[in-house]
Amino acid sequence: QELALIQSLDVPGVVRARGLMDVHGEPALVLDDPGGSSLEHELSSAPIAFEKKLDIALRLTAIVGTIHRSGVVHRGLQPSGILWNSADDRLAVIVFSLATRATRDLASSAGPGALVGTPHYLSPEQTGRLGMVVDRRSDLYSLGATLYRLFSGRPPFEGQDIAPLLHAHVARVPERADAVTPGLPPIVAS
Repeated sequence: QELALIQSLDVPGVVRARGLMDVHGEPALVLDDPGGSSLEHELSSAPIAFEKKLDIALRLTAIVGTIHRSGVVHRGLQPSGILWNSADDRLAVIVFSLATRATRDLASSAGPGALVGTPHYLSPEQTGRLGMVVDRRSDLYSLGATLYRLFSGRPPFEGQDIAPLLHAHVARVPERADAVTPGLPPIVAS
C-alpha cells in the first residue's frame, strides 16, 4: 500500500518509490536517496539559524499542503520522517507507512486503545481516546508539533511514558515556544 501510494504522488518534497525487493525473505521498499539526514538528527546535531528554520517551516508546510491536495492524509508527520540535505538545502518527506487516501472513510484510528503514530507528534484524534475522524486536520496538528520542535528545540510535550503524553495531546496546551527557547524572537500579538 505504501509503495502504490508514494508512486501515485507526484509531489516535490516527497521521496520517490522505485519498487519492492526481497531482503532475507521479507519485502523492502526501495526509495530514492535524496541525501541528508533526518530533521530530528539535524536539530540534535548543530544549531540552525532562525531564518533557515523559517525557510524549512514554509517549505515543509507547502509540501504537506501539496500532499493533501493530492488526496492523501499522511498520519505520521514527525522530524524523524523528514530528510533535510543541508548541502543542497533539499527537504523530503520519507515515511508513508500510515498514510491513506483522504477519500476513504477515515473513521477513528481503530477505536479506543488504538495508537497510530509516534506519541510525541500525535494529534488528539490519533490517540484512540476520542473516537474522532483522523483526517487532514490531524496532519496539521502533527505538522504544528514538528514546527514546535524545529523552533523550540523540543517536542510540545516531553516524557517517555505513553499515557501522560497521550493525555497531554488531548488536554494540555504546550508552553509558548518563545518561552522555552532562549534567543527565539518573541511572539507578538497584533
